[in-house]
Amino acid sequence: MDDTNQIRRILIVGGGTAGWMAAAYLQKHCRCQIALVESPNVPTVGVGEATLPALIDFVAELGLDEDEFMRRCHATYKLGIQFQDWFQTQHCFWHPFGVVGGEIDGVDLFHYWLKGRRLQRDESVYTDYSLQRTLAEAGRAHRRIGGKAVVRNYAYHLDAGALADYLKEVATSQGVRHLLANVEEVVADGQDRIRYVRFDDGRQVDADLYLDCTGFQGLLIEQALGDPYLDWSDTLICDRAVVIRLPANPRMMPCTEVTGGRAGWIWRIPLTHRVGCGYVYSSRHLSDEEALMELSQFAGLAQMPHDAKRLMMRVGRRAHFWKGNCVSLGLASGFIEPLESTGIFLIQRALECLLDAFPDTSCSQPLQKLFNARMAEAYEETRDFVLLHYYLSQRRDPFWEDARQVALPDSLVERLELFDDTGAVIVPAAAVFPATSFYSIYAGEERLPRTYNPRVDLTDFGQVCKLLDQIKNANQNAIAQLPRHQDLMRWLHEGEATSR
Repeated sequence: MDDTNQIRRILIVGGGTAGWMAAAYLQKHCRCQIALVESPNVPTVGVGEATLPALIDFVAELGLDEDEFMRRCHATYKLGIQFQDWFQTQHCFWHPFGVVGGEIDGVDLFHYWLKGRRLQRDESVYTDYSLQRTLAEAGRAHRRIGGKAVVRNYAYHLDAGALADYLKEVATSQGVRHLLANVEEVVADGQDRIRYVRFDDGRQVDADLYLDCTGFQGLLIEQALGDPYLDWSDTLICDRAVVIRLPANPRMMPCTEVTGGRAGWIWRIPLTHRVGCGYVYSSRHLSDEEALMELSQFAGLAQMPHDAKRLMMRVGRRAHFWKGNCVSLGLASGFIEPLESTGIFLIQRALECLLDAFPDTSCSQPLQKLFNARMAEAYEETRDFVLLHYYLSQRRDPFWEDARQVALPDSLVERLELFDDTGAVIVPAAAVFPATSFYSIYAGEERLPRTYNPRVDLTDFGQVCKLLDQIKNANQNAIAQLPRHQDLMRWLHEGEATSR
């Protein structure tokens, strides 16, 4: 077999979460020489970051011990998101992970719940049937101390800087070369291919495949290869964030808390050594100083902190995520505001898609087309899902009015029309979010369809009502069987033996 066209050398430019996830993942799966170069002068933001359940598979695929992973990343568990003051002020709803009660005769429980509401036989909210929401609201963990998880769908809150450091150790121990240098020049051949990268110390490195993990600047994919960036700031209007660190909260609730603000939203992410807290906002509706003041008041601080980190957000995506012999990852490939914790997931999705379409040195155009289409679909689905949250809100502040009145993408218009008329949520097998996620947002923000699935009427509804009661009772019983999340975290991170 002729292997002269095999990819033998991969150069990852940029570290951080994207770079070191790529290094660890590709070193695990590819027989290549992999090097990562990062600047010694660019500090990582190191914010508290929430994730999606897919990261469980990434941790397992790398062969990492989850408990050690959590200790190294100061991580806590996440069972969903609690939205406060979003739909309306003094209103709360949940987006839990996993199924919400499951399916009955092949139809999502949402439709049976909706029939019960219409018949005035069910006063519950849809997510009352979610085990994850029940546990999170009670501050309970999804696993026993010293035991395994009793539910499959959960995620992590983690320190993004610590995650990068941990994966750096994993990758370099497996043979990834770590270079510290500033990129002086990226030389392309004029035909969408990078020839080599030159560093400020005079070294010159060439590779068969380059991964651009240089953040918003897109040093390779944009500056060297000229790939355009598709700006979505007219659709998702938040363009700034300010981040502060708060002392650790002993409760460490197993959920991300999102609170609607004057011109955006505030997150609280519990880590074991601190609480990450940040305000995502629109600079057209709030000045940077006003945003920090509102965030400080929300956090109960007597004065505004001097070490707050301010972030500029470039909302949109790359026209071509893969161009020539260069693949962009992380912020270099696109950015959707972190409302639904998709940043790390989109890096993971890109790595999985790259492995599926791994090229030889020709970097086949059909492979590039496949990769770009799959990543465009992931970014656009994420955009639509985040935009849905704003569109359904009924808050009347100027920011919320403007966020709701943007021109909706056709894909979201079609999804809304289908749901409004039939109650149907159709998602592909590789969707970023399952149908239950959409049902949780629709029901949580009180957008109910004209009718439910007609198959519901084929089932004895008296028996259905009994089953619904059994689901809620089983969820409540789980509270007594599982430890407090804070006790599990104390045992996991500090080795303390605690009782339920």
